[in-house]
Amino acid sequence: MTEQLSENEAIYHWQGKPLNEISLTDVLGALSDPARLLIIRQLKQDGACRCSDFKLGLSKSTLSHHIKTLRLAGVIASCNQGTSRYNKLREQELQQRFPGLLNAVLQAD
Repeated sequence: MTEQLSENEAIYHWQGKPLNEISLTDVLGALSDPARLLIIRQLKQDGACRCSDFKLGLSKSTLSHHIKTLRLAGVIASCNQGTSRYNKLREQELQQRFPGLLNAVLQAD
């Protein structure tokens, strides 16, 4: 089970690529990997998660690589809380930037 951030999640500083800098090519590239799609599905279902919350059978370094790829593409944002780094799907921002894209990709599988 994932550990949730406090109810007042808004007080945390989420770090992510500025919305106007997110490119369609980067997002599609990040979403082209099956493991990254599993990460996105879990974030969509569970909300913010730590890397240790993902049970995908991947090594820590591979999971970290996939998280970094998604973050650099602007698909997810992260924040530090104590010694943990949480990741969340930027669903609303992606919907604003590329209407319908995320749902289309997730449903296409």
